[in-house]
Amino acid sequence: MSQENVELVRRFVRDEHGEWLTYLDPGVVRNTANDGSARGVEEVEAAMTRWESTWDDYDVIPEEFIDLGDRVLATLRVVGRGRASGIAVDALFHQVFTLRDNKIVRMDEYIDRAEALAVAGLRE
Repeated sequence: MSQENVELVRRFVRDEHGEWLTYLDPGVVRNTANDGSARGVEEVEAAMTRWESTWDDYDVIPEEFIDLGDRVLATLRVVGRGRASGIAVDALFHQVFTLRDNKIVRMDEYIDRAEALAVAGLRE
C-alpha cells in the first residue's frame, strides 16, 4: 500500500487534471512553514488558491518522494515570480504527507530538510 501512497502524493503534487481536491480527506490538516494552518478541504483550498495567486509563472517541481508507509516525505522545488514584487524565487520545501484510506489527511511543510527528516523518523 505504501507505493500507492507515493503515487497518490505524486499525482496530488503534479495535479495536471485539476483533481487535487479529490485526494484530500474531508478533515485534512495543512501546516505550512510560512502561512499557518488550514483545516478541512474548504480552508485548504482557500489557502492554496490564495498562495498561488501571489505568483506569476508558478510551478511545483517534485524532486524526491520517500516512502514511509502511511506517510510520504516529498521534496518539492517551487519556482515562480512574485506577482507584486517581480522577484524570482527558486526554493526547496519538504512536506510530510500522512495518508489514510487512500486520502491525504495531513500535510506538514518544512523549509529545513533535516527537520522534515527528523519528523519522518529519518536522518541525513
